Amino acid sequence: MKYLLFSLFAIPWAFLGLYGDIALHTVWLYIPAVLVPVSIGWYWGKRGVVPIALAGNLLTALSSFLFTLCFRTDRWNAYFKPFGGIGMLAILWLIPMLVQILIWRRYRKDKLTEILLWITAVLILCWPNLCMFLALV
Repeated sequence: MKYLLFSLFAIPWAFLGLYGDIALHTVWLYIPAVLVPVSIGWYWGKRGVVPIALAGNLLTALSSFLFTLCFRTDRWNAYFKPFGGIGMLAILWLIPMLVQILIWRRYRKDKLTEILLWITAVLILCWPNLCMFLALV
């Protein structure tokens, strides 16, 4: 069961939400794009294995990023203004991550969850500037 739950992180959930929005013209795929990673992260966080949840979140972000690079077109950047395809991908990754950290904080009141909470909050607040920087690179 543990391996199945960790393998679910390999699915590009954020990409599926974006792809459903632009290609299928539905926002319903945003629901699993947020709820599935939150649920899996909640499972690992409740078990006290936060590093596995963090590794899984990075895996889903990487797989979503690779899929977005493969399917990225000018239409994606125009459709998801002002952030573009990569910016929206990161937002769809950071929102579940923030929710997971808030859930972990409920079960664990330690320094790691506090640090993760502040890092994620800063990333969300600074994200428009980071998107512009990444667009220039």
